[in-house]
Amino acid sequence: MDCDCVIIGAGPAGLHCGTYLGRFLRSVIIFHGGKTRAEWIPVTHNFPGFPQGITGPDLLRLLRRQAERHGAEIRREHVSSVEGTDGAFVVRTPRTETRTRKIVLATGVQDIPPEVPNARHYKGRTIRHCPICDAHEARGRKMVVFGSGDRGARMAVWLSHYTSDLSLLINPGTKSDIPDDLLNLLEQYRIRVIEQRVVAIEERNQQLGTILLENDTRIENVFRGYSAMGLKPNSELAAAMGVELDPEGYIKVDSDQRTNLPGIYAIGDIVSGQLGQLSVAVGHAAIAATAIHNSMLDI
Repeated sequence: MDCDCVIIGAGPAGLHCGTYLGRFLRSVIIFHGGKTRAEWIPVTHNFPGFPQGITGPDLLRLLRRQAERHGAEIRREHVSSVEGTDGAFVVRTPRTETRTRKIVLATGVQDIPPEVPNARHYKGRTIRHCPICDAHEARGRKMVVFGSGDRGARMAVWLSHYTSDLSLLINPGTKSDIPDDLLNLLEQYRIRVIEQRVVAIEERNQQLGTILLENDTRIENVFRGYSAMGLKPNSELAAAMGVELDPEGYIKVDSDQRTNLPGIYAIGDIVSGQLGQLSVAVGHAAIAATAIHNSMLDI
């Protein structure tokens, strides 16, 4: 057996799980298949212990250092398949084959970009995806929400607590997708609903700047935009393994982060029904690591 546990995913959840397992004197290999969502975070102000805030890259660097300090090995390889059963799994990458007793899935999610020019270019700077994370820093400023239907309307209403200058930008002909109760709330909170496609964004001075719509209308001096396009769970590997997913593709777990397959756990944003926050992800990590350690002691 090469190790006690393989963690697939090296975001905050996976790295923190590696730290816990290492401190339980368990051998751990963490597979890092590419960029994590946390790398897009300009500064987070609500993660415990950093009153002045910390950038996503800096937080990941510290979490990697902490995991490695306690014995976790981090491999920059993409996991292509997992086979076997509890106590005897085989994890394969294009280069290696690793035998392990337990598996933790921490594969995360991807933000779906809004339908605007160069959306990925603005991602993490002036177009954000998590108002829970950083709307506080934009309070009192002019904002827009990119999105439609129930999700876009709900985010706009949520953001109205932080600003009175707010627009919801939706594609032409999609206003009817918004339920009547939410339309009433949009009107109540004086949120403008604009049915026009965005043709250009003129970003300036770390602000979203000017939004040009297809009818030559300009929305000037926008501080920040939020995307309400949703998320895509990175659950292809889990599905191939036979792990149970919810209808949206997120992994179902119990109170110990265990999936339906013995020996396989899931943590972080990939988990069904959870609040997508760093603090929640590292909480999952502690729960899963402790459950794994206890299971190996048969207690």
